Order: sequence, then structure tokens, then C-alpha cells
Amino acid sequence: MTMKSSIFLYICASIFICFHISLATDKDCLNNGGFLCPSGRCISPNWLCDGEQDCEDNADEQNCSDRTCRKGEFKCANSNKCIPQSWVCDSSIDCTDRSDEDPAICTKHDCPSDHFRCHLDGKCIPLTWVCDSHPDCVDGSDELSNMCVKHPCNETEFSCKNERCIPKEWECDRDDDCGDNSDEHDKCSYHCDPKSFQCVESGKCIPYDYVCDGQMDCSDRSDEMNCKQHMTKLLSEQHGCRAHEFQCHDGACISERFVCDGDVDCPDMSDEMNCLNNCSALHFRCASGKECIPSVYRCNGRADCADGSDEKNCASESVGQVKHCSAKQFDCGNGFCIDWDVVCDGKQDCPGYKVVDEEPFLNCSLKGTDFCKEKPCEQLCTNTPIGPQCSCRPGYTVSLTNPKQCNDINECNTAGKCSQICINTIGSYVCKCHGDYVLLNNKRSCRANGPQAKLLLTNRLSIRQFGLISLTPEMLVNNLNSVVAIDYSYKKRLLFWSDISKEQIFSCQFGNDFHAVNASDCERPIINNNVSSPDGLAVDWIHDLIYWTDTGLDTISVATLDGKLRHTLIHDGLDEPRAIAVDPSCGYCIIILLLGWDLRL
Repeated sequence: MTMKSSIFLYICASIFICFHISLATDKDCLNNGGFLCPSGRCISPNWLCDGEQDCEDNADEQNCSDRTCRKGEFKCANSNKCIPQSWVCDSSIDCTDRSDEDPAICTKHDCPSDHFRCHLDGKCIPLTWVCDSHPDCVDGSDELSNMCVKHPCNETEFSCKNERCIPKEWECDRDDDCGDNSDEHDKCSYHCDPKSFQCVESGKCIPYDYVCDGQMDCSDRSDEMNCKQHMTKLLSEQHGCRAHEFQCHDGACISERFVCDGDVDCPDMSDEMNCLNNCSALHFRCASGKECIPSVYRCNGRADCADGSDEKNCASESVGQVKHCSAKQFDCGNGFCIDWDVVCDGKQDCPGYKVVDEEPFLNCSLKGTDFCKEKPCEQLCTNTPIGPQCSCRPGYTVSLTNPKQCNDINECNTAGKCSQICINTIGSYVCKCHGDYVLLNNKRSCRANGPQAKLLLTNRLSIRQFGLISLTPEMLVNNLNSVVAIDYSYKKRLLFWSDISKEQIFSCQFGNDFHAVNASDCERPIINNNVSSPDGLAVDWIHDLIYWTDTGLDTISVATLDGKLRHTLIHDGLDEPRAIAVDPSCGYCIIILLLGWDLRL
């Protein structure tokens, strides 16, 4: 049997009206309710007079009357653009005129219940950032001593004797998280329950799901050691990694197609080692073609390739490379650095040169002179035969205009410094987490509060949940007919699915803990008429709407989560729309169309 099909991606703008952006004919565009730019580009009518240029000649922003925004939206001051009210005073500029972050508005703006409003400018910050010893408000109002002393801990937190609040799970974990050790009191019992793992050195208890997840939770790294044995135990029924999977040296399993693809996927980088055909962008391929070594090992003065090819042609390559020696090192001029201590010692130390580190220009007679006593450098100073060499403390770099001065490094410009939010400070940086996340002891990584994330899957007859770490399937909804699409509203704790045999869309209410149910005990039809084949489903979690595609009616529709208010968005120009995804924070959705099915036996 063969199958031929064409797949089209439609990008839809606006939460309420989806439109295909194309070079359309006048008739097609106007018949579908669109606006035709002079260039022939067809755009959504929702983009007219929104304060942003969408036609090349700005025709969509001409002759505009004053626009009225819908309920729950905010209108930018100097344009007709409307944005969700939740985007106002959120420290992110969404209006081109910055009016959504205007202090005059923000000082009167109410923040969400899980946020704190700064006193001076009204900026909204997560409550978890309040009294964390780092000011996030420009006026420092989130760290006021009189407020922080009285700051009450909530039911999920432990109250330290010094008035600090920490997550309850940090109590009795053998780490001084309070700062006064009050979380490690006499009543602590340092025996981990069967569902927890005990760190070797500290005895700290962590959830077993945190073991071998690629993130260090024990200070001694014991939760990321012996992962091969751990994964073997965890996947004993599967005998290690499954077919079409590659086992990393630390025991983790990844898809075989990720091996030697130039991207590091294993926590220990073993998927990009010994790649014969090509090395990743982070590696150097030895001349033998049999080895890949980290690029930082290239021209480091030590042969890391068995054939020594990583130390060849270093002088010629250094011309095109910027290779920096530290202030405590002498640059040999060929890509090698040696310590100043061995310069002018009467011996050749620069590889490949006979006398470069003993040359007359170095003024070896001045070796031992204390040039630094005059404090010529802003921060650090090293005495050398050619005078003082200035350097900087961690978090700073030598100024390009004045080598004696130091400039602050913005560490946040380097990807990966923090797992979520990075805030640069003078000489350092601070990592923060979004709401419902806590900062781990490494002060860089964030972990979600609550149970591990779940993946929901359907096989038409049931809906099952999988733990992303344990990979153990659990029944969630049984006795279904022909379910083809599912989605979930975390805020409402509602699970949605579409059944093409019943020609209906259902919802099921769950509590905080998912437990198996029969469909007949919880399913509630929310869309049960004028539906033919609801193949695609997507929940807008900001505006509490549900979108679906209907391949039988060739339509895209939207409704409130209870199904009481309903509207067909697109009813022309579609051919078997199969799937849909929405990004309500950006106001976009994507429709996938499968066209031209041709089945042959």
C-alpha cells in the first residue's frame, strides 16, 4: 500500500480569527473576508489598524478610526494595538510606545494574586522573589526589612528561625537551607522513605525521579553516578535501552538518530564521541579519522589525539584565531601560553622556539622588580619582566580602551548560565525562577514544585499517562470509542478529547492527583452538534478557549471550555484540516492540512 499526501502549515494570527497569509487573488482574499494589500498580500482583517505595519506600504494602517479593545484587553497609548490585560506591567514591553509598562499606569495597576507590586513603579514580580535577599524592585521595596521579618510562610513552606521561608521538602535534608541551620533540627529523622534516594555523603533525601535525570541534586553528585546500574534496574523489564535507542555512558537512553548529529544529547557527551564520519561543532576530528576530541583540547600543548594531529599547525592557525593567555601567563606567539614564573629562567619553555621567552626585549634583568606596589591596576596586578600586567576578578574583563581598568561582564548574555531567569549584577549574576518553581542549591537550576510532569497519550480506546522519568504507563481514562485528539487545561484541571465515532468533544474534571476513571463516570459532552470529524484539538490556556479542526466539514471552530459560546472561524478554503496548535501568549495558531490522499492497495 502506498500513500501520497501534501502537508501545508497555516499560520494564524489573533486568538479569534485565523487567516492564511498568502499572495492571493483579489476575489479569493475578499471572499474570505481578508484585506488585500496593494502588493497582493492577503492579511487578516484583525491586523487592520492594530498599530503594526503588515502591508509593505503600510496600507493596513491608513485612514484608521479609533479602535476599541475587547474586554480583558489593554490599548496601547499611541497606536490601535490591543494586548491582553495580563501583559500590562509584567516587565516585558509589548506596546511599541512602551505604554504597557508606563510607571504612571503601573502604580495604579493591580498585580495578580501570586505577584508582588513594587512601591515606586508598580512593577509586578513573583511572590517567590520577595524577601530572597536580592532586590528586584528598583526601589528595593521587595526586600524591606520590616516587611521581610513579618513575611509569613505559606503552607508549602518551612519557617526558619531567622524568618526565612524555604520549601518544606528542604527541611531535614542535611543541607543548611535556612542559613541558621534551623531546618536541620533535633526532630529530623534522616531515613529516606522507599520512594526517595539518599545522597551518599550528606544523607539528603531526594525524590527517586531525580536520580540519573542529568541534573545534580546531591552535592556529591551521587544521584548522577552509576546510572547504568540505575537505568538497568529502572528498565529491567525492557533490558536497558529499547530498540532504536543509544545508551549513553552514564546509562541514559536517547534516540539512535541523535548519535553523531553534531548536537550533544547525552549528559556525558558520549553520543558525540568517536564519530567516524563527522565530529560535532564542539569537537576536533583527529587526522586518523578514528577519534573526536573536544575543540578546547586543540593546540593546548599536549597530544590528545593518538596521532598527535591536534598539536600540528598550531602556529599557522593561531594567526586566524584569537587565543588569549591570562595575565599570569606569557604569550609565546604561536598559540602556547607559559607561566611568567618560568620566563627569564635561562631555559627554553615556549614549544617550537629556542629563545623567545629569553629574548632581550623581555628585560630579564628586571625580573623580581615589584611594579605592582604603585597599584597601577584597578583590580589585580602581576609583576613581569616587561612591567605590570593587569587582570580582573571573576565577573569582570579587561577594558578594551584602557588595559588597566576592568568592565563588568554580563554573564546573562551567555546561554545556559541560568535555567530560567538571569539577572546581571556588578561582578556577578543571580538566577531566578518563575512562579511554582524553586531554585536548587546550585543556585542556577530551577525545579518545578509538585509531582513530575506527565505525558498523556491515546490509542483511541483509552487515554494513558506516562512519567517522563519512570516511563511507566498508567491508565487514566478507559472504555473510550475512537479518541483521536486530546489536550489539557492545567488551570482548570480539565482533560479534553474528541471522539470521531461519536462525533463529539468531551471534557473530564480531575483533581490535583490523576487517578484512573471509566469514561462513563466522568465524560461530559461540550460539543455534540454540527460536528463531523473533529481530528485536531487545542486549548488556549490564557483565554480559556478550545479550538478544533473538523475534516468532515472542512472548518476551524472555537468555543468556551464549557461549550456554551461557539463560533466557526474558517469555513472556506480548507481541505481536511487535521491538526491545530495555539500559542495564545503570542496570538498565533498553526493549522496542519493533509491534502490529496491517494491510497493504493
